[in-house]
Amino acid sequence: MLKHANIPSTHHAFKPSRVSLSAEFLAVLDSTTGIRPVNASNVSATRRQKPRRQTKASASAASKTLTRKVNRAQAQKNDGGIHSSRAAESEDSEAVSQDWEIDLWAHANLDWSDEAPDLKSIHSKMRTDESNPAKKKNARVQDLTSEFVFGYFKSLRLVDKGICVVDEASKKFRNLKELSLTGNLIHEFDAQNLTQDLQVLHLNANKLLTCPDVSSLTSLLHLGIGFNSIDSILSFTPSKTLMSLDLSGNDLCNLAETANVLESISNLQILALLRNPLYFIESYRKSIVAKLPKLTVLDDINVSVNERSSTAPPPDQSTVVSPPPIVSEDVLLLVSLQEMTGLQAPSIEPPTDSRPPDEITFHFEASLSAYSNNNSLFSCSEPVVWTPDLLDVASSVIVTLPITKMARDAFLGPITLKLFQRRYTHTPVLSGSALNLSAADRPGTGNSTYSKAAVSRPVSPSKPAAAAAGPAKKGGAADKGKKLGVTGKGKKEEEVQYVKSVSLESEVAKAEISLRPFLDGNKTVQGDYHLERAANEDSTSVVPTLVATLRASIKLHPSELERTGATKVYAL
Repeated sequence: MLKHANIPSTHHAFKPSRVSLSAEFLAVLDSTTGIRPVNASNVSATRRQKPRRQTKASASAASKTLTRKVNRAQAQKNDGGIHSSRAAESEDSEAVSQDWEIDLWAHANLDWSDEAPDLKSIHSKMRTDESNPAKKKNARVQDLTSEFVFGYFKSLRLVDKGICVVDEASKKFRNLKELSLTGNLIHEFDAQNLTQDLQVLHLNANKLLTCPDVSSLTSLLHLGIGFNSIDSILSFTPSKTLMSLDLSGNDLCNLAETANVLESISNLQILALLRNPLYFIESYRKSIVAKLPKLTVLDDINVSVNERSSTAPPPDQSTVVSPPPIVSEDVLLLVSLQEMTGLQAPSIEPPTDSRPPDEITFHFEASLSAYSNNNSLFSCSEPVVWTPDLLDVASSVIVTLPITKMARDAFLGPITLKLFQRRYTHTPVLSGSALNLSAADRPGTGNSTYSKAAVSRPVSPSKPAAAAAGPAKKGGAADKGKKLGVTGKGKKEEEVQYVKSVSLESEVAKAEISLRPFLDGNKTVQGDYHLERAANEDSTSVVPTLVATLRASIKLHPSELERTGATKVYAL
């Protein structure tokens, strides 16, 4: 006999520290169907228990029945007793049957098993038969025991239930074919506690550090252990019948080791290694296809005939030649800036004296926001002098990352492109004083450059200006004065030099380009991105200001030609 809950269970608020598979199954069964199976040995004792407590639904129905009786008595008094006793009995019988028409679990989600709706229907029918005196004698409650309920299920999908262990009681699922325990807290998995006839097992997004031993599951066709923390499959002992394996989202870095272990799974046809660090090795796909001759799908992409033939040995060789050894490679990213539009002209005040006007340049710097290495900042364009006609920022650089978990995690965040502005001003320095400048400020060094301008003293009023500027013979006094820095009769001409130095450098705007598409298998991310300036702290608006639009692209593992066109290579 089955006990049923009065209201859907709220067991999740009182979960023990280590939730087992069998305990969570019973809790979900109770909360979605009201079924509480008992052991077969306790059926006789259960029958002798006190009568079933009145549920809220039955209390409500009884109240309605009493109301109908009162109304009927009042009507009989008013119309002279027209209602017959037979009609009254019919209404009472209908009221009793309505008690079990109220399903407290009508809106419960039964997606956790394909068999749950059918078992719920069986349970509802038996409750109705047990409560109906006319059918009670034919009620068959002795079959619905704990053993029956566990054996009834062929599929279980207990996702995100906090399950920590597959306990020994799970052996009672003797007919189970599919088991999904995705999103739980399983650290160690014992396949001995499951039926060997299990065909599909999902252990994705748990706490596994190593591959589970599933060799005892002699009928297993698919194993899902993706998005755990597995960094090696060297000790993996799969089932001989395994045809599909999901290892995506783990911490596998060693491509050679992984490929060699997978080669031992003779029937493997479907494989997922997406989002592992080794996935970003340039020769990854070609190496895996070469190692697994029966593989048809890799990372949700069919292995084409051309792809297979490119990794096959030449047909004239009688013996099978093993593929070339796998060499560890770096992750290569080509960051390309193409054009920038919409940037407003900076304000440049004209000089009030003979000094050159201020000069303004723009350049880009980039960083991998999620890369925890302190050296993740790199420059992706040379400074470009502002001109009203065209601001050409086109450039490309190569960024290399080692094959590590940290490099893989860098793709979880964006790459941030920051636009910087530098303003150069010219400061006058007399030629005599230039001798005292440090080496960093001398002409041709650092960020300071010199420009020269000759400033002559005023001509004496006693001599006409034309005479002072008159022609001189070659090799005469005037020509000699220019070389020696004197004019006329020994009057020195002071030569003013201007030092160009950075007076202001500021961040103008920034744009973020998501790198997550690379985790999903894309090889290129490109588009037009908004360069925005954050709102000031004293501003009432929180909306950033659009400064310009930048066309850019990021490519994973560029071609050899594209690599040669890069201006710089940064190893992060």
